[in-house]
Amino acid sequence: MKTKEYQLNLDFFDNKQEDTQKTIFSLANGHFGVEAINPINESINYGTNVNGYFDTGEITYGEKAFGYASEHQTIVNIPSLRTIYIQSLNGTTFDKSMLKERTLDMKTGILTEKFVLENSSGETIQMEVTSFVGQSLKNWYGIEYSFAAGTYVDDIYITKNIIFNRDIKQVETDDPRKQSLVQKVTVIGEQEQDSYSCVIKTQNTNLSLPILLKSADEINLSNYKVSLKKMSKVGYIFGIGDIQENVKNPFLQIPNLDEIKADSISFWKNTWENSALSIDDSPKLNKASLYNMFQLFQSAGRDGKTSLSAKGLSGTGYEGHYFWDTEMYGIPYFAHTSPGIARNLLIYRFNCLDQSRKRASELGVDKGALFAWRTINGLEASAYYPAGTAQYHIDADIAFAVDYYYKATKDNEFIEKYGMELILETARFWKGFGDYNTVDGQRQFEFHTVTGPDEYTALVDNNYYTNRMAKYNLSLVKKYADILKKNNSNKTKELKLTDEEIIDLDQTVKDVYLPYNTDKGIYAQDDSFLQKPVWPFDKTPKENYPLLLHYHPLTIYRYQVAKQADTLLAEYLFAGETPVDQLEREYDYYDKVTTHDSSLSKSIYGIIAARLNRTDETYNAFKDSVLMDLENSHGNTDDGLHVANLAGSWLSIVAGFAGMSLCDDYLSFEYHLPKQFSKLKFRMLYLNNLLEISLSQNSITISLIKGTGFKTKISDTIYELNSENKKITQVVTK
Repeated sequence: MKTKEYQLNLDFFDNKQEDTQKTIFSLANGHFGVEAINPINESINYGTNVNGYFDTGEITYGEKAFGYASEHQTIVNIPSLRTIYIQSLNGTTFDKSMLKERTLDMKTGILTEKFVLENSSGETIQMEVTSFVGQSLKNWYGIEYSFAAGTYVDDIYITKNIIFNRDIKQVETDDPRKQSLVQKVTVIGEQEQDSYSCVIKTQNTNLSLPILLKSADEINLSNYKVSLKKMSKVGYIFGIGDIQENVKNPFLQIPNLDEIKADSISFWKNTWENSALSIDDSPKLNKASLYNMFQLFQSAGRDGKTSLSAKGLSGTGYEGHYFWDTEMYGIPYFAHTSPGIARNLLIYRFNCLDQSRKRASELGVDKGALFAWRTINGLEASAYYPAGTAQYHIDADIAFAVDYYYKATKDNEFIEKYGMELILETARFWKGFGDYNTVDGQRQFEFHTVTGPDEYTALVDNNYYTNRMAKYNLSLVKKYADILKKNNSNKTKELKLTDEEIIDLDQTVKDVYLPYNTDKGIYAQDDSFLQKPVWPFDKTPKENYPLLLHYHPLTIYRYQVAKQADTLLAEYLFAGETPVDQLEREYDYYDKVTTHDSSLSKSIYGIIAARLNRTDETYNAFKDSVLMDLENSHGNTDDGLHVANLAGSWLSIVAGFAGMSLCDDYLSFEYHLPKQFSKLKFRMLYLNNLLEISLSQNSITISLIKGTGFKTKISDTIYELNSENKKITQVVTK
């Protein structure tokens, strides 16, 4: 792979706004993330985000009812690990900076920056900063500063420290996407000449986090004299320990800077081996695609105790909460690039089952589990239930992700220990939540007062996406009960799953109602959506988007307007089940009433457009998705990256251009390469096989790089790749 393709620098951007750049150039490893904050900006005292490290505060309601979420959960603001203090011999601080160069090498995970620093006397020095995060060494971060003379040529004094609980301005905002609370910690620290160690503890959740700052060269942390007569380098090592209740000797072995750097290089080498991607004819979109994949790997929790938050570890937007995005966008990506991460993300959900069973009971369903809509610790943290708790579809999303992971890996041990229970408990919820009713003379199973993915339409009956996903969730019980039986497992007995319950759930699958509008010949988003007046788009000024920031929810709910893909999201997930002519009608109809105010939307519309061979619409949707954060098109990248969209842009390539869909026993592909690209190539994992897919303007090729083989379907033909037949090419007929 060419090094230049994997390097992101300032030349890529028209907008070099500092608040956006700190997000884009952030480094992380699933455990913690470090925003690329100006290292000499003393006014900033945050910038390190630890996955799952949060505190709570009481949610204040004007009127509170039974079952409302009771506590906020907010990621804790931790000081930046990048900050350094520099003074001249006479005590003048170099407190102004001009960023001259910044390069993120995605092949190695190393960030390099060059600054010109200035003091109040107008004197300047040069500073180069190199930083990197350990990956398998997940608790470690290294940073090196190199200094050289500018107009100032005498010695300088440098100080490196961490200052907790400095006053941070409370953010007052009506934007639900931003962090609204600042959480402070208690600190017990121990200062030595060349190191500082402490344990910080949250005030309400009592979560302890050990932190270490150590000089790499055993120099003083305070007022260390540096000569500018030649380029001088100093380095520091940070340890961010595991979140725990009792801290005992958290940093027994401290790696040096070279070891942390080597660990990063090794991790990214192996990562790109399994997930390399290249797009000919568009260096910009190619680099953007690689960047999105890079940040996805950095963002996801890998320990089974944490997950993938909406903004990853690049910012504090959405309070650091986990949503359904993880399962519907993140799991497919990781299942094909790093299955171990996908597995642990699902284990996190398994570890939330007890809270979820309790939540189902609070919502009036005696059996099964209802997962929290937005959460860190498994408890519901959404203070607005119409667009939060009412999104019951999260249960089916998790079950769908379990099934997807299994189809991609055939990990029977996972199903035995975790997956079957997740599928069964969510299915039991649907059975208890739904009701039978007579629809058009037929007895059908319905789901009332729900909110689908489209948050501009709340508390409706029979949301198509919800019903379709619940139907699938219910069907998975028999499928996996049969698999466990075949494997001579006793798991169904442990879960008290009887043959009678399996038969009952399987019958319910057949009875689930899917709303269809015969006049328009499309699936209706819900029972009432198509009867509402269409939103007055022609009278809505451009600056009033997203609508949620400018109109009362009850105003939005009265109209036929969608924030994001909803019905079409279900059509994407169940490829080939809807006739093409109906899919055409659905795409045309819903596209006209969708604002795409959600970052999750464009990639799905692009995939559906690809299936309909609308190549220009496919290309444009992909371009919007893949560049969303790099161009800050939604205007809030400074709060963190839109992590699910990062995965969505990958799905646009794999499920869109290559038409990949995952079947029970084979991998299916359909050619949909837009005319704007002459060639596209990517790697992915399937059943412990590493494969490479190449698309040109006249062919699709599937190659077996490593592994024993697998079955694949291209268009209507099934092939088998193995050690003797490692490549299949099919010429495209246009």
